[in-house]
Amino acid sequence: MVRLPHASLIAVLLLALPFALLAQTSIEPDEIPSEPGSAFHFHSKTATMPDSGIIVDIDPPGGNYQWDFSEGPEDTVVVDSLLVIDETPFGEEFPNATRVVLGSGFGGLQIGGSIYRYEAIADTGWYIIGLGIPFGEDGLAIPLALQLGPMPLTFEEEWAVADTFEYIFRPDTAQTDYKIELIAGGMNEVDAWGTAEFDGGQEPVDVLRIHSSLGMELHLYVWVEVWPFPGFWFEVPLPEGIPDEIETTQSYMFYAPDLGEIATISSFPGEQNAQFDTAMTVRRRFDPLNHTPESGPVLPETITLSPAYPNPFNAVTQVGFTLPRSMSVTLRVVDLLGREVTRLAEGRQSTGYHEVQWNAGSDPSGVYFIRLETPVADRTRKVILLR
Repeated sequence: MVRLPHASLIAVLLLALPFALLAQTSIEPDEIPSEPGSAFHFHSKTATMPDSGIIVDIDPPGGNYQWDFSEGPEDTVVVDSLLVIDETPFGEEFPNATRVVLGSGFGGLQIGGSIYRYEAIADTGWYIIGLGIPFGEDGLAIPLALQLGPMPLTFEEEWAVADTFEYIFRPDTAQTDYKIELIAGGMNEVDAWGTAEFDGGQEPVDVLRIHSSLGMELHLYVWVEVWPFPGFWFEVPLPEGIPDEIETTQSYMFYAPDLGEIATISSFPGEQNAQFDTAMTVRRRFDPLNHTPESGPVLPETITLSPAYPNPFNAVTQVGFTLPRSMSVTLRVVDLLGREVTRLAEGRQSTGYHEVQWNAGSDPSGVYFIRLETPVADRTRKVILLR
């Protein structure tokens, strides 16, 4: 005779089953968005002083939370863009990268300016393998080996970050070597799971919450030789806008399979309390197709930027773009370091096809990018100017 479990035990098991299933939420390597041309829009607000910080309520570690990021602080809009690796200024420096993100920071650390973040995603883990920092004529390519997470990423995974990275280089216009030293340290943990709503999202999505406690130091040295003394490394100031130290920062990133980052909440540097109640930065994902108040949804793929013709070209080339509705656009040409060369169109454009000519004039030979920027999608084409 088979004895069945007590009815109350069966009830408990049935009640617990959905939570057990939810707890198995994980992120596989192929669930990290990597398609070039994708753009992720965020409402971002940053407080300058703790007295004016953003009030937040950080849930303790655990599961089955329902987070709502559809409303909250907003100040500016920032965009993280996925680019074609070979078409970025530092792509040759990081041949093992599987995706590159153009944004303003990572892991809750807002660096400032535009940073190219080169990443490698494999079955063994997800890593930042390099940063490209545009400045001057050449920019800086900094090799790294910072683990963003093991793969697959699951609840209660922990991993440490502790390393020093050095990179020696010589800019084309310099007569001596330079050295970048980056010291990073901290801990990361997938400490919570649940669902999250975001602005313009159709329904809640499954997310994992990644808690990072991370700090960084960045130093720049120049090699000095003064006869008859031996050469030595001499520390010099970093380029304007790049901080030399980011004290330990607590951050919580909410990440969804196939969608990527949904929100990030970051403390002020120097925060030791994981359950802080005053944040320096809050980023909230929004879908510009459903968020834009002046119109209804528009599919991003209906915005096109045609290949330039001729390409390569000697002095003049033409490029066309199509808009599914009237909207504000900026069509500009930038060089390999992201510096604007000229603007071909700016302002509100009507529905339909538009064609614009770029007369390169006295611009030097080289690789350029024609970039179409709209409220709902960005498009980029590479062109080569040959004199």
